Amino acid sequence: MLAYAPELHRDEVDELLQPTLKKMDELGLEYQYSSSEYPTFLSAYTSLTSSWNVSDYNIGGRLIPRSLVSNNLNGLVEAIRYITTQTLMSGVTFNVKNAVSSAADVAVNPYFRETLFSATVGTPINYNSSAANQVAQDKLTYDLLPALEKLTPNGGVYLNEADFQQPDFKSTFYGNHYDRLLSVKRRYDPEDVFYAKTAVGSDFWKQDADGRLCKVSRSWIRGD
Repeated sequence: MLAYAPELHRDEVDELLQPTLKKMDELGLEYQYSSSEYPTFLSAYTSLTSSWNVSDYNIGGRLIPRSLVSNNLNGLVEAIRYITTQTLMSGVTFNVKNAVSSAADVAVNPYFRETLFSATVGTPINYNSSAANQVAQDKLTYDLLPALEKLTPNGGVYLNEADFQQPDFKSTFYGNHYDRLLSVKRRYDPEDVFYAKTAVGSDFWKQDADGRLCKVSRSWIRGD
């Protein structure tokens, strides 16, 4: 697991992580730890091996609100145990409930303001079987992630760690901003040239089994 700590020196990072490393030692966990210091981000980035993949896992996630931890901790722990007895799960804590430092009228899902941590679930990629990967991704979509989703109705997810098969991606990815974002899409891309599977307006295309895209409807362009 790689971590950057801008504006901190190496010894400061080591000190911050010492309690975590101590606890891992007490638990008898095996790990490798090292820290380095670089004058610029570019020099740090270029020091990394070029053989790293984007990810070795099929991934999905869920934003966990502070209210869930306060009001239903047992339910959350039960869901985490259900997931971690079958596959990998990680989490990153947030502190985004403070005053907004930029314009409030942004496209970020408002659910972020309620989030305590982002939970990411992954199943290992099989580099020799596309069929096995589809089974693993379906396991995320229809079994593992629902364990968290049922605890967080009308919830959200961090897009960079989201399930590309998310059934209700409009609300989960964009919250109540979706309609406004669609109006922006209509204004600047009236022919719907730009497409991604879970992007705004993507449901006006249908992907065939061979990967080709077919237009579903253009009525949205006319505002029908």
